[in-house]
Amino acid sequence: MAASAVFLAAGNHVAQAKAQPIRYCVTSPYMDDLSPTPHPMNIGLGNGESIQAIPFAQIPESEFKNKRTLLTVADEDGKRIRRVYVPGSLHNAMFSGTTILCLTRGNPGYFYALDSETLQPAHVIFPESNTLFGGHMIPWMHDGQVAITVNNQREGAYDRVDIYDAKTMKKVAEIKSHGFQAHELALTPDKKTLYVGHYGSNYSSGPYVHLAKENAKKLHAPNGDAKDMTFYPGSVSVIDVAGNKLIDRQSSDRNGPQGHLAPAASGQVFLTRLPPFLNRRGKEMENPFFAEGTEHKICPQELFTENRFSSAGTTVVVDEKHQQFLLANTREVAMSVGSLKTPREMKNFAPAAFSAYEKPQGLAFHPDGVHYVASCTNGFMMFKRDTHEFVAERSFNVRLGEHSHMCLG
Repeated sequence: MAASAVFLAAGNHVAQAKAQPIRYCVTSPYMDDLSPTPHPMNIGLGNGESIQAIPFAQIPESEFKNKRTLLTVADEDGKRIRRVYVPGSLHNAMFSGTTILCLTRGNPGYFYALDSETLQPAHVIFPESNTLFGGHMIPWMHDGQVAITVNNQREGAYDRVDIYDAKTMKKVAEIKSHGFQAHELALTPDKKTLYVGHYGSNYSSGPYVHLAKENAKKLHAPNGDAKDMTFYPGSVSVIDVAGNKLIDRQSSDRNGPQGHLAPAASGQVFLTRLPPFLNRRGKEMENPFFAEGTEHKICPQELFTENRFSSAGTTVVVDEKHQQFLLANTREVAMSVGSLKTPREMKNFAPAAFSAYEKPQGLAFHPDGVHYVASCTNGFMMFKRDTHEFVAERSFNVRLGEHSHMCLG
């Protein structure tokens, strides 16, 4: 397989344009029966298309037999759609200069850069000893740098946020995350404060896999209850960037954040999370509070969608221009919007167009400042930011399957 080749879905061609169009990118893991735990919606996702695997000199071909991801890069007009298989279970991607940065969550762990035009690998980074990547990354406070979450593989040890130079892919700094199973992260608009969301041991992975079995045994033992179980709770850490120190932390007595954090200039931070973890008696489990000191200044409010769901979506974003926040409401197949001033009054809007689109999952603002895009399991939908009007002529269908987020660049 020639290293210089460009592998495309059948019927697509590379246009040698001088100016790059706006492109959408989605990473859809667990694509087919090659995965040990394929997602039902993603089995056979690439069937009928001539999709090939991008060769990585540093990653053995056998890795594609364990976990691989379908990477879709589409021009915003839908005329050119490129789809390739890449190794690992990618959770997130991000456009950076002339590359697409890709980050896995779990094992095997990879952080790599692909040329955004040829989709060939430019750099590959493996996790340091006793760590795995946490799945999320954001542009950092300095241009050309990116921050990623890193999971410590020693039980009870705090995780990290590592800072990389996006061009050289060299690590330049690290910050303690003050939590367990770090996943999502976000900078405040003034870039002074970092939020880090942690799953805790509720999401049994890495060093916490054994707790799922042990807790289940304790729970189902005679007279067993949640208080007999061992937890490392999910949490949100608030970190002063300049001083690299913990300002505040709120541990969850339910589950940690699911996938996305969105801070507002007002000081609010919105997050998506997993549904409550219920025990066999149908009662919510209370996790022991695990924190150093008493710096607990976060005052969480539980926000519900119009139909009274508190765990309905994957991605939330803040629109400062219109003083609102938006939720890709996967559960109700709708978009949900709330005012920053009155966040409890969240409303759903589901245009007739949702009859042709399924399960919104990712969200990204368009650089024109007027629109935003939602990625669904079967395409991309564009809306106006002020009225949330669906823009049919700038939306198109393409089967993406289950994914978590999208990026635009």
